[in-house]
Amino acid sequence: MSNSKVPTISFVLPLYHKMEKHLEAVASSMESSFNIKNAAECGLEKLKKYSGPAKTHHSYVIGTILHPCLRSHWFATTSESDDERDAQEAIRKAEVIFKFVAKSYLETQPEPPPVPAIPKLVSKPVTKTPSFLASACSFQRPAVAMTATTSKWTPREALNDELTRYFNFEAAPGDQGCEPSAEDVLYC
Repeated sequence: MSNSKVPTISFVLPLYHKMEKHLEAVASSMESSFNIKNAAECGLEKLKKYSGPAKTHHSYVIGTILHPCLRSHWFATTSESDDERDAQEAIRKAEVIFKFVAKSYLETQPEPPPVPAIPKLVSKPVTKTPSFLASACSFQRPAVAMTATTSKWTPREALNDELTRYFNFEAAPGDQGCEPSAEDVLYC
């Protein structure tokens, strides 16, 4: 998972999740032999030894959210049921962690210059790829209404607006319509 030219912390949780789901499927498969099921169960137990602490460590949550193709909506894939409320709760929990860290960081910074007004933007849909890593990180992006900012905000209001735009997959100022594909991000 390590490469000196590509940051990888954002891929830790998606890959752990993908591996857990695969091992669970093999362990519960009626077509697998006893030895394969046993190996999958042992592998799953070992994997959970490492994935459990990673799932609760803020660095991994923040790293996943900061990835431009994942953001907080990837966490919907981690809900245990198909219930939309569970998926929304997983997203909400990730965003709470991210917002807490962002606001804590803002409080330690000097006051920034005013934020310029930003036009409304449209985000692009996720593209499918046969790559294992890209498939571990892929999900359906939500369709959301776009927001615009005003230049008369306090730093906290500007941060809240920036976080809202980020979680809604809206481009940042100057990046209008320039969102990388999953493969662009993985292989840059």
